[in-house]
Parts: sequence; structure tokens; C-alpha cells
Amino acid sequence: MGTAPEATAGLDWEEAIGRLERALARAEAAVGRLGELAQRHAHLRAEARAVLGELDRLLHEVRHG
Repeated sequence: MGTAPEATAGLDWEEAIGRLERALARAEAAVGRLGELAQRHAHLRAEARAVLGELDRLLHEVRHG
């Protein structure tokens, strides 16, 4: 599939490829950071659930002796 000459006029392919490579590197880094945040989020959620469970048990003890 070809491109119209006016569509590619003045386009620096090497510059475009470099920009795409840099954008891809930034996207990959962002995905890595999102993965780290997801792991942290899961850890904090598990910790919060454990604390809520302990508070629930203590409240039950206080209410029912």
C-alpha cells in the first residue's frame, strides 16, 4: 500500500521513528509504574482488610463479652 506524495512531503522518517521509539519507551515505563502501584494497592487493601477484621473481632468481644 503506497502513500500519496503530498502526504509524505517534508516528513523526516528517521525523526518520526525516533519520536515513536521514545513514546514507546515512555509508555513501557508508565505500564511498569502502574504495575508497581497495583501491587502496592493490593498490599494496602489486604492490610486494611486485616485491620477491619481485627476491629470487628474486638467489637464483637466488647459487645458480647
